[in-house]
Amino acid sequence: MSRRLYFLEGFPVHSLSKNSSIITVIWVVAVLCIVFTGSAFGDQSATVTVTCEVMEINELAINNGGVSLIVNTAEAGSELDAATGTETYGITTNGSGMKIMGQLESEVPAGTSFMIQVSAPKGGASSGETTLNATDAAILVTGISRVAEQGMDIAYKFSATVAAGIIPQTTNIVTFTLTE
Repeated sequence: MSRRLYFLEGFPVHSLSKNSSIITVIWVVAVLCIVFTGSAFGDQSATVTVTCEVMEINELAINNGGVSLIVNTAEAGSELDAATGTETYGITTNGSGMKIMGQLESEVPAGTSFMIQVSAPKGGASSGETTLNATDAAILVTGISRVAEQGMDIAYKFSATVAAGIIPQTTNIVTFTLTE
């Protein structure tokens, strides 16, 4: 009887019938190695620490950014008619008990006055029509807490008496401040 030699992975196998169980064992071991090696690599994990925080945010934006107030009419026998103008603003704050302050950059001429009325966002209260000057900031809105709104009105009013005379065009700046 002739003997046949079979080679498996570099190992001689003398007969297929005698060594088929050896081949089966080798295949089972190989498959198990692949399965366990795969799951060992597949289950790798890492962790990371994530720090989250919400800082205080106070944003105030004037939507138009400029108004022209020109006193140019009066009724005979009466003082000059005040000039008026409007624009809107938006506000976002996650703070509590905030207020909007307003102040002029420079004083208005003698015989004139500059007034402003700012509508309050939800939950706040307007101070109504308030005279602004360059000396002290005036409180325009109080009680503002955790709000994000757009389109609230700002009404400007510039008035002059006849005693003010003729005043050439000048520019002034109103500074709005959202603060505690």
